[in-house]
Amino acid sequence: MTLLIVEDNTISLRMLEVMLTSNGFEVVVAKTGRQAMEKLATRDDIQMILTDLMMPEMDGLQLLDELRKIPQWKDIPVLVVSSLNDAETVRRVVQTGCRNYLVKPLKEEILIPKVRALLAESHVPAREGVLRAKFDVLQKSGLDVEQFERLFDAFCAQAKDVATSLVSSSPSGVDDKLGRAVIALRDGAAILTTARLSALIDGFRQSGTCDFGLLRSTLEEVVAAMENAIEKRNRMKMKIEQSEASSA
Repeated sequence: MTLLIVEDNTISLRMLEVMLTSNGFEVVVAKTGRQAMEKLATRDDIQMILTDLMMPEMDGLQLLDELRKIPQWKDIPVLVVSSLNDAETVRRVVQTGCRNYLVKPLKEEILIPKVRALLAESHVPAREGVLRAKFDVLQKSGLDVEQFERLFDAFCAQAKDVATSLVSSSPSGVDDKLGRAVIALRDGAAILTTARLSALIDGFRQSGTCDFGLLRSTLEEVVAAMENAIEKRNRMKMKIEQSEASSA
């Protein structure tokens, strides 16, 4: 699940990033309303927007107005996060159609339940990908973030090995070396991926045969999505570490 943070204050941005990523959300960052529109135009995985109001180029109120004009964006849930809490500002936000408002400084125990509630209420159609949303996995599995990341990395490497092997050969049955490697993906696939991969593995496990071309292409898609997520995670960690070092 990817959230777009629109915030030009470095400290506020970092706090939001840490609170959201530590609870299993992926984040994309924009520092102005204009940059937020550009992010939305180039990505189709953003499921929610958290925006400040006071920003250069295009402020939060202007962003809210623009979102209402574009059919594919007008139903994306928006949470306004601002230090302004006067009645006139709140009234202007409500006039844009947004009724979700939190006042800085934020507390994690208030922010995260609000974000989850808005996502649960949202009717924004999500394109079904090959991976389950990270925060869904954390909630349902009982894993903490560190455990999730270890499982994610290990499964990615395992799936990549099997996908590579399937390029040159197919299992002769569930008990040969490659067949056992396919079956070994079953538990990780059930936890981390959508039903498509799990169904293919279960079909092979039950009958000893399946469409190995489809299995290979699905595995390759899973690996590509996982490697992209790992790259984003590593970039985010590096960004946070650099921010901590510069503020020390």
